[in-house]
Amino acid sequence: MVDLSVCIPYTHSDEHLLEEAVASVDLDCEIVTFLDEERRGAGWARNQAVAQASHDWIVKMDADDRLDSGTLA
Repeated sequence: MVDLSVCIPYTHSDEHLLEEAVASVDLDCEIVTFLDEERRGAGWARNQAVAQASHDWIVKMDADDRLDSGTLA
């Protein structure tokens, strides 16, 4: 496993997108998702996900983002 955390905040309306975002991460690394149930905003939710990350190297994504193959290689 690579010492990298991919952080993806999402809301209930983004749940259908989250699976594709996670699937686009083609590296064996930690993936941290954070559900913004209170709808406090993407920045706040992203910071909550980062706070849960285990590694110093962090990639921030949104639920509607997709990584091209090899992006993290």
